[in-house]
Amino acid sequence: MAFDIIQKLEAEIAAFKEETEFEPVGVVVEAGDGMVKIQGLRGAKSQELLVIETSTGSVHALAFNLEENTIGAIVLGSVSEVTIGNRVRPTGTILAIPS
Repeated sequence: MAFDIIQKLEAEIAAFKEETEFEPVGVVVEAGDGMVKIQGLRGAKSQELLVIETSTGSVHALAFNLEENTIGAIVLGSVSEVTIGNRVRPTGTILAIPS
């Protein structure tokens, strides 16, 4: 019985493949008046929708001002929930209005 368990574990270990993925994450470094400055999202595009992770949930933002080290974004949800240190993730979606 112990031999069977060892064989199963060895088979699982041999079949294990570690797959790592890079996921870009930024951080809010300034917040106020419906705007945030984000550091760490070098690949963000102008007018891209971003998701700010707050302590109470997610708030969307719109990348507006792309600078060398920071991104200025307009908060599209509850501004009072966004604080310095919140994580920000890109969505890959560029804002568009259907014609």
